[in-house]
Amino acid sequence: MVHWDGLRLGPWADVMDGADIVINLAGRSVNCRYTAANRRAIRNSRIFTTTLVGQAIGRAVRPPRVC
Repeated sequence: MVHWDGLRLGPWADVMDGADIVINLAGRSVNCRYTAANRRAIRNSRIFTTTLVGQAIGRAVRPPRVC
C-alpha cells in the first residue's frame, strides 16, 4: 500500500515501476447526500486521481502488467 495526497505526483509514483498490479481506490467518499455539488466532487475526485495514477504509470520504465 502506498500513501499519497491525491493532488500531485511525488515519490509514491516510483512504486509504479515494476509493480505487478495497480488498484486506485482514491476519491471522495460517496457517504453523503447526492446533491449536484457532491456528485460533481465525487466525479472530479475520481477523474483527477485516475489521471495522476495514469501519469505515474506512463513514467514507469517497466509499467504494471495490470491496471
